[in-house]
Amino acid sequence: MAAPFFAERLIQAVLWLALAIFLGSLTLIAVAIGRRIKREADFKVLDALRDEFQSILEGLLAQTVEYASAIESFQQMAHSSGALAVEEVFLDLLGNPRYESILRRAAEDLGLVRTWQERLGGDGGKGQGNGKRKSASLRRLRFIMRARSAENLGRIHHEKSWQLLVDALHDSYPDVQTVALRSLGAIAEPRSFPTLVDQLRVSIASPMPHFSEQALEAALARFSPEFAVQLLPLLEDGHPRVRVVAAQILRCMLASPRDEPSVLHLQIGSEIAEVIHTRLAADESPDVRAVAADLLSFFGTDDGDALQCLLRLNDDPVWFVRLHAVR
Repeated sequence: MAAPFFAERLIQAVLWLALAIFLGSLTLIAVAIGRRIKREADFKVLDALRDEFQSILEGLLAQTVEYASAIESFQQMAHSSGALAVEEVFLDLLGNPRYESILRRAAEDLGLVRTWQERLGGDGGKGQGNGKRKSASLRRLRFIMRARSAENLGRIHHEKSWQLLVDALHDSYPDVQTVALRSLGAIAEPRSFPTLVDQLRVSIASPMPHFSEQALEAALARFSPEFAVQLLPLLEDGHPRVRVVAAQILRCMLASPRDEPSVLHLQIGSEIAEVIHTRLAADESPDVRAVAADLLSFFGTDDGDALQCLLRLNDDPVWFVRLHAVR
């Protein structure tokens, strides 16, 4: 009697388990279908909003729509479709050079800049509160919003936000720090340059830096050659790696669209030009001498000192220095 009873209970358990799996699968399928339908509906809303947004921008360019009227229309869209949807469309259209200048101005008038500044100037991920799980999720959400806000301020080149971005270099989340660094490079506000130079020196000297040399180099290289004089302490630093990176930054500055070689001394300053000719071209580090050869090429054939330095580097004992000099 016990064996048939046990078999019957086992069959019932298996059937209930199969039913539960079947119902669970149906639930997952229904959720997936529901999410897909919702996403398609959201995309349709965004597409319609983008078309309307773009139509108004084209009207502004053609001067058939007044700016005040356009701002009012954008605000109405934000009320009807949601601020986040308008922000997403705004940032998407910002990638079009035709609309860039208009959208930069509109970002202020629509309150987007103020919103991004407020998000970025939050608690920096340091806030503490009751309910560890809830607090952790809130901090994570705030960190994502801060990172996006830092990126957006950089995308519109909002110069007045440079101090907020400098403060964000010390955010407790590395991703926010990295995005803030990129945005500072994109904005290239003169007052932020010394801070980035200090960060570079610290990063090279630290065994576990907050920022990579490549990220700092890319940010500093976005500045005009007129700021080269502020690299002078790095070019004369006792650490060879500091001199190499500083010389590479200067090379990137000069590689951007520039004037004729005859005005190069005016751009970077005679003091920097002298350091390139006398100090870097004869540096004890072959890496520095190799970059110096690249820098000397920017002075043009009228600079006899640069030509003599290159001829000397052409006979350098290290092969890759000779390679840079010949090239």
